[in-house]
Amino acid sequence: WKSFIMEKFSILRFHSEYKHILFLDADIMPLCNLDYYFDLVRNKTFEPNMVMANNHEPVNAGFFLVSPEAGDYEVLHTHAQFLNETHGYGQVLPSPAEGLEKNYSLWDWHCAKMDQGLLYHWVRFVKKSVTMLKHNRLQIWKKSDTANVGSEVEHEEQNVKSFCPRSNYKLPLHGPDWMRDSSFYQDVYHFTGQKKPWQIVNWTNLEHPASLQECKNMYFVWRYMLRKAWKEYNLGSISELIPNPAANNLEEDLVRVEAFLK
Repeated sequence: WKSFIMEKFSILRFHSEYKHILFLDADIMPLCNLDYYFDLVRNKTFEPNMVMANNHEPVNAGFFLVSPEAGDYEVLHTHAQFLNETHGYGQVLPSPAEGLEKNYSLWDWHCAKMDQGLLYHWVRFVKKSVTMLKHNRLQIWKKSDTANVGSEVEHEEQNVKSFCPRSNYKLPLHGPDWMRDSSFYQDVYHFTGQKKPWQIVNWTNLEHPASLQECKNMYFVWRYMLRKAWKEYNLGSISELIPNPAANNLEEDLVRVEAFLK
């Protein structure tokens, strides 16, 4: 399963087909059109690569943007060996890697030995060109023609509010209050933990460990969107996908979702 997780970096192979690629794990649900990320790269507000910090990790490898170039995939493989918590993938951290709630002077955050550590190393120390979304600010690492791989490069910080493109997004907030300062964290929903929506059988007694009504409703938003696409593309009986005949009514889901979105 570890090799399967690392397969996400194969998107770097598509450099001749795409200038920019936005990667989303299966448990990331978009809540609006995300094309504006590409616009932010094209107008150079963002660097060619973008990552988003989590509470306990400096990057979330389930949601990131890259601008692949020829040879990137091969180069990444030369950096893919994790050494230890001091040297990471061949680089001592010259300044802390910042999560939302904790900074790291060692490569010891969640999944640092896997995709989240390799992604951080790749964008900060190899590509040396990345915009990191952190709370209501951007941390921008700019490429330097004089810096060698692994050296610290110049960075600056900007306030998200100065240009945040979705500041009027109306979907009810989920999560901590600081999300009010950054629509980037509102425009997708991450089904964290072990209970993924596609694993739920009994939707009637749905419970979520966070005990948040909005979080619970996000599961029904997910189910409604899946059912809608299933029906639109005539993919067969929805009961084959969600084995609960008593909860297979698309209209019932629509009523619940529309009430949530008001």
